[in-house]
Amino acid sequence: MKTSVPQLRAGLAPLVCLLVSVCLFTSGCTTMQNVAVPGAHPAAGVSSATVHVGEEVEVHTRDAQMYTFKVTAIEDDALVGAKIRVKYADMIDLRARKISKGYTALSVGVIAYTILVVGILVALSHLGPGMTGG
Repeated sequence: MKTSVPQLRAGLAPLVCLLVSVCLFTSGCTTMQNVAVPGAHPAAGVSSATVHVGEEVEVHTRDAQMYTFKVTAIEDDALVGAKIRVKYADMIDLRARKISKGYTALSVGVIAYTILVVGILVALSHLGPGMTGG
């Protein structure tokens, strides 16, 4: 049995749609955003947002170390993770994983467009040979 090109496209379309959706959703629509280190003067381009318990942070320290951890507690002088405590006085850069509104909107748009294209391909594949103009 021979498979026509429209049938092949229609068969691959749901797989492509699923692959694109998985890639977009696994990224989680989040980005690492610069956050002001408590007690320090915020630099240009640094968000005034604060870190919250449960967020993932990336900390760069004065001794050139980088730590990435999930915040389990916020103390007056430090951020605390499961096996780490970093004093604010030792931090030179602090980033927190935050939801990116722009990236989320882009992801939703791409997914909607992908679903529309898949729907059109599936609808075209179900038309008879004389109805597609070919």
